Amino acid sequence: MLRSSARLSACGVASLVLACTSPPSSLDAGADGSGSDAPDGTLVDAAVPAPWQDCDPIVPSHCGLPFPSDVYTRADATSATGLRLSFVGRALPARTVTTAPFEQLDGFSPVSSPMTHMPGATATGLVGQRDLAASLEDASKTVLLDLDTGERVAHFAEIDQAYDDDTERALLLRPAAALTPAHHYAVAIRGVVDASGAVVPPSAVFAALRDGTVSEDPAVTDRRAAYETLFSQLASAGIERSTLQIAWSFTVGSRASLTSDLVAMRDGALALVGTAGPTYEITNVEVRDPATDPDIALRVTGTMHVPNFLTQASPGGSLRRDASGAPVAQGERDADFWMLVPRSAESTPARPVQWGHGLLGSGAEIFDFDDLHPLANAYGYVIFAVDWTGMASSDLGYLATVAVGGDMGRFATVTERLEQGILESLLAMRLVRGALAADPRIALGGHSPIDTAIDPVFVGQSQGGILGGTYMALTTDVSRGVLLVPGQG
Repeated sequence: MLRSSARLSACGVASLVLACTSPPSSLDAGADGSGSDAPDGTLVDAAVPAPWQDCDPIVPSHCGLPFPSDVYTRADATSATGLRLSFVGRALPARTVTTAPFEQLDGFSPVSSPMTHMPGATATGLVGQRDLAASLEDASKTVLLDLDTGERVAHFAEIDQAYDDDTERALLLRPAAALTPAHHYAVAIRGVVDASGAVVPPSAVFAALRDGTVSEDPAVTDRRAAYETLFSQLASAGIERSTLQIAWSFTVGSRASLTSDLVAMRDGALALVGTAGPTYEITNVEVRDPATDPDIALRVTGTMHVPNFLTQASPGGSLRRDASGAPVAQGERDADFWMLVPRSAESTPARPVQWGHGLLGSGAEIFDFDDLHPLANAYGYVIFAVDWTGMASSDLGYLATVAVGGDMGRFATVTERLEQGILESLLAMRLVRGALAADPRIALGGHSPIDTAIDPVFVGQSQGGILGGTYMALTTDVSRGVLLVPGQG
């Protein structure tokens, strides 16, 4: 139980980090999103958690499931959704002491994979990834329903393969597109069978909610009215309550909750550096011998001096914030860059192409990535890179400390540092197309090797493909990007 709770809560944090908006219509925390419904229809103050809100007993086999769920929220009239995430008691692993980062979020991720546990469940009859349209049909065993529009969301479903023990496997829904900010969703599951072909029975708490049977369990009595509303909404979508094995709801967070930090950092930093980009130093220009390197004419290394939003230079710091909570820059920090200038740029200026490195790597890898070099020369690419600060090789030691420490809230120090890294990648493109392009120290044949009139491109590999999605969403300089082998929703 402890092992699975820690593991499945870790899945939850991956979603929390990416949270996004929804109207306050929390059907698990209460019919109007402000609390949980008492039997008489009045609202119980969600600031005082009910005894079942640390481990929702509609899934008694695994604490923290189903997830995401509005059980793990509280009312907050100051947020865009009217909610804040709120984890109490056993909902997070015992070593978690830092919960403030979660409470800054007003809903769950738009790329969540809703999950639950149904003992003995198999994948028999579940919609697979090659037949997403089937998930929109009435016969689908799993339903993901936008409660604000009444529309079903295309997805596939699978049984988690992380454990050898069949009894430990979660059932996961994988949406085919990001969920809509400011919307409320329901998950409904029916007809899932075990290895013998028998329908997996619902938990006692869910059966009491579904069937209206007598129960003194607060997890039932507190939510009678809310679940009646949910069952009615599901019935309107053609989902009969008597067939349900489990159903729950969750709120997708506000777009501001997801994006406001990075948008503010981007806009503030670009205003500071202007079209030339940040100030910089070139630390080395290596002229390559054509006899030994027919593809690359120059290898350039340098350091940018970029606006610094972090509280400390080394890993472990957080974003520096003003009184309103918005990130604020103070001084500068150094960010190294590396650049390959192809030999073809001696005659024709080349297109700037930014490389996003792989898992816990470094931008310096472009110097040793031999397959890139003939590509750069043949097609006329100036390839440059920086470290993904926060997820670079220099961060590995701190990441290990966070992972071993087990305080899931401390992971926010990783993601906030990574926001600085995203910003540095954006500023690198501005520099290469700005002041660096005009620097005579990298000139070839009396002209700049960088064509600033041609559209630049971003290419990210693996981790660079994942973070490249965020880069491409934020960039104001690049309109085309390639995300290679990314692992993301």
